Order: sequence, then C-alpha cells, then structure tokens
Amino acid sequence: MIYVKIADLFSDKILSGEFQAKSRVPSIRFTASNFNVNMNTVVRAYELLEQKRLIYKKRGKGYFVVDDARDRLIRVHRKMFRTELLPKVIREMQLLNISIDDVYDAWHKYTQKEV
Repeated sequence: MIYVKIADLFSDKILSGEFQAKSRVPSIRFTASNFNVNMNTVVRAYELLEQKRLIYKKRGKGYFVVDDARDRLIRVHRKMFRTELLPKVIREMQLLNISIDDVYDAWHKYTQKEV
C-alpha cells in the first residue's frame, strides 16, 4: 500500500534525524505532488503516523514531529532487530559457517569506508 510506504519513509526520516522533534513535516499537498499520489493517500499516511504517535496536527498549521518520536522509533526498531532480524542473521551464519570474527571483520571494513 502506497500510504504505508510513505509513512515508512517519513518514519525513516524521523529516525535518521532529517525530521527533528517539533519540526513541521511537509504539507499534504507538497507530499502528494512529490510522490505523484492523491492527497487522500497522504492523509492516510499522516493518520497512520499520528496513530503511531510520531506526528501531531496543529489545526491550520500542519503536521509536526512529536518530541520523543525518534526515541520511540529507536526502541521499536531495536526490539524488531533483536527479535526478528538478528535470529535470522544468526541462523544464516550457522548455515553458512560464518563466524562472529568474520562478521566483525566485515563490519570493521564497512564502517571504515563510511568514515
């Protein structure tokens, strides 16, 4: 569903810090134009973000990021990482006989490229 993808993208922008606490998110009209979708699709995305308590609406002013939205997202993503992603990675490591040292070496090389 397109509105879920838009909500996920905005969640990622909050998580990355691109959308700061108390900052205004792009208007419904602007977002609809940017994604080339109907404004109702964006409204549904924003309603989903409101339900998750990540943004709130100020009547006549637009939508804004909740103060603790990033912290809440970090907690949710860390929990998902530990309970869903990590067990799959560990299982794959076991199947492929990849050691934690191999992972550490790869992680170290990757992070050195980022710096």
